[in-house]
Amino acid sequence: MPDVPAEIVAVYADESCLGNGRDGDNPGGAGGLIEWQNPASGKITRWDYWISERSTTNNRMALRSVIEAFRGISAKRKSFAVVFTTDSRYIVDGMTSWVHGWAKQGWKRKGGPIENLELWKEALRALGTHHCEWRWVRGHNGQPQNEYANDLATRAAASQQDSGGLIPEAISCTISKSRNIQRKAPRMDDLDRLHRRLVHNVRATRPEYLKIPFSVRELYEQIIPYRHNRRELAIETNDDYETAIARLLSGERGYVVADAAMQDSLRRELASPTGDPGVFKDFADATITLTAAAESAQTPVPTVAASGMNTPVLLDEHDNGTDNVSASQGAVAAFDAMSPATVAPAAATSPIPTLLESLSATDAPTDCRFCGGTLPEGRETNYCPHCGENLRTRRCPACGSEMDTSWKFCVTCGRAAT
Repeated sequence: MPDVPAEIVAVYADESCLGNGRDGDNPGGAGGLIEWQNPASGKITRWDYWISERSTTNNRMALRSVIEAFRGISAKRKSFAVVFTTDSRYIVDGMTSWVHGWAKQGWKRKGGPIENLELWKEALRALGTHHCEWRWVRGHNGQPQNEYANDLATRAAASQQDSGGLIPEAISCTISKSRNIQRKAPRMDDLDRLHRRLVHNVRATRPEYLKIPFSVRELYEQIIPYRHNRRELAIETNDDYETAIARLLSGERGYVVADAAMQDSLRRELASPTGDPGVFKDFADATITLTAAAESAQTPVPTVAASGMNTPVLLDEHDNGTDNVSASQGAVAAFDAMSPATVAPAAATSPIPTLLESLSATDAPTDCRFCGGTLPEGRETNYCPHCGENLRTRRCPACGSEMDTSWKFCVTCGRAAT
C-alpha cells in the first residue's frame, strides 16, 4: 500500500436541488468548505467553493461537489490525506463500495445502467494520488461545517452562481477561541426548532395539550404538519422533518414523555445508517405528553434568515486564534477534539461571510423595516443589530417564503423569483 500523506485536508461538502425529482427543470447547487492545517505553524486556512446547474438532481450535484473539491486540492500539486465529510450516503457508499465493483465489471451492473456514470468516472480521476477517507454525517444535525456547506449549496442553487474555483480565506470560523460566542444564546438545531414551534402552535390552538396527552397522528397531521410550518422550522426536506419528529418522539432532550416501546424502536432506527425515521407513523395512535420544558418555552419562535441556514462567525483577520492549535494536530483532529458549540454559527446579528455578500448587492435601508431601529452608517448591514431580522429578503410570489433579493429561484418551492 502507498504511504498516506502526512498533510491532512478536511472537506465538508453538501448539495441542493430545488424541487428534486419534480417534473421540469429543477435548479441545483453544491458547495463546500476546505480546510488545511499548516504542519509547521498549526494555523488552519480555509477555502470555499460553490457551483450550480439550471436542471439537475441531488445526486448529480453531490458528485460534482466531489469533483470540484479535488480539482481545487490537486491544484496545489502535491498529495494530501483528505477527509471528505458529507451527508450524502450516495457519495459515501458509492466511493467506498460501489465504484470498485463497477470498475471490475467494466462499469456495468446487473440492475441496469449506472446513474451518472461519467461523473463517477470523473470523480475517481479527480482523486488522483490523494488518499481519501469518506465520512458520513447526518444532515442538519448541528455539525457546523456541514451547515455552512449546506448554506453555500442552497444559495448557489437559488442564485445560479459559481465561485469559479476555490475562494481563499472567504470565511474563518473560530477554532481555538470561543471569543464572545459562549455569551450568546445556544444555537438551535432541527429538534430545538421543532419543539419551539410545537409549543407555539399548541399554545395558540390547543393550550390544554400543555397538560394532557395527545396522539402522534395529531402531532404530525394537525398541530405541526410540515407543509404549513416549513419556513418557520427552517427544515429543507420532508426527510429531515421526519428525522426531527422521530428524534422528538424518541425522547431526545426530554421534550416529551411517550410509550417506551415506541421510543426504543425510534432510537434503533435513528442509530441505524439505513434506518427509516418515518417509522413513527406506525405508532400514529400512541400518545405523548409535553414535559415541563414546554411550560418554560415562553420566547417567540425566531424568524429564519433567507437562506434557511445559520451563518458562521467571522474571525477578525488580525485574530490569531487558530495559532493556538497544536502543530501535531491535523485539521480534522483539531475539529474532532472540539465541541460543536465552539465553532457554532453566531446569532443573526453577525454579518454574512464576505464571499456571500456578492449574492445580495442592494442598497441597505437606513432604518430597520421590522423594528424601526437605526442601522449602522457607512457600511452595508445584512441583519438588524437590534432585532436580528434579515434586511435583505423579499417574499416569494408563489409561496410567500422569504428570499434573498438576488435569488433567481425560491428555495422552498423552486419557483422562479420573477
